[in-house]
Amino acid sequence: MQSADCHRTYSDFCAQDKTRTCTSLRTPAPQAGVSTNFTTWAIECAKVKQFFIFTTPDNSFFLLLYAIRLYLQTVLASYLAMNDLAEKVRNLSPYKSVYIAIGGVSRSGKTFLSEMLGGVLPDSVIIHQDTYIPDKKDIPLIRDHLDWERPEAIDWEAFINAIHEAGEKFRYVIVEGLMVYRDEYLNHLYDECIFISLSKEVFLKRKREDLRWGAEPEWYIEHIWESHLSYGALPSTIQKPVIVNGEEDFNIFKILKQLNLHKNNNH
Repeated sequence: MQSADCHRTYSDFCAQDKTRTCTSLRTPAPQAGVSTNFTTWAIECAKVKQFFIFTTPDNSFFLLLYAIRLYLQTVLASYLAMNDLAEKVRNLSPYKSVYIAIGGVSRSGKTFLSEMLGGVLPDSVIIHQDTYIPDKKDIPLIRDHLDWERPEAIDWEAFINAIHEAGEKFRYVIVEGLMVYRDEYLNHLYDECIFISLSKEVFLKRKREDLRWGAEPEWYIEHIWESHLSYGALPSTIQKPVIVNGEEDFNIFKILKQLNLHKNNNH
């Protein structure tokens, strides 16, 4: 690649240097990879009558100066091109993004575990599924209660777009939510899959104690569990998932070892 200066006509050059006459033809650049002899190059330009006519008694000195100028322009253009290429290479990662999904019923510890992973994995980001919701008018009702436990309560297009955008900027993309395994396309995208298991008994106890949005009626808590079995369970198509007991303290080092991220680092 050559700079714009390398493609200026000799009329432009002469106008700047105030020489008397010149043609508007361009001087052919030396071939890449060939050692350039300044004087030879300049003489060849003169032979094909593409050089301007000097009015001084001895043109050789000016001919050499002009050849040097053209050579330096070529060197500068090559340097700029290489510098631009190096910058692009520095911005490219030799690795692909690693997508890690975390699923499980409400109150199983998905958000907590995602934050633990995000704290130890460099260049990582967490995508929380429940932040991508449609207009409330598009969410179905159950007994006049917004049914947050159904797939319709997720803006899937925005959710998937957010995952793709994160994958373009971050090395590790951690995705957590009640229904992270509901979409088959995403199931193929995930590199590692974590599922936090929780017994119904422990779920009921924790959910009854969860007052973040006020006390939920018993029937709705039961509905959450049943919806989890319908929409949030781990599908059989997921190969080698990492099953974590949500009733025990999370051992982040054990989980990292089970994820086998070293394998993904070599992609």
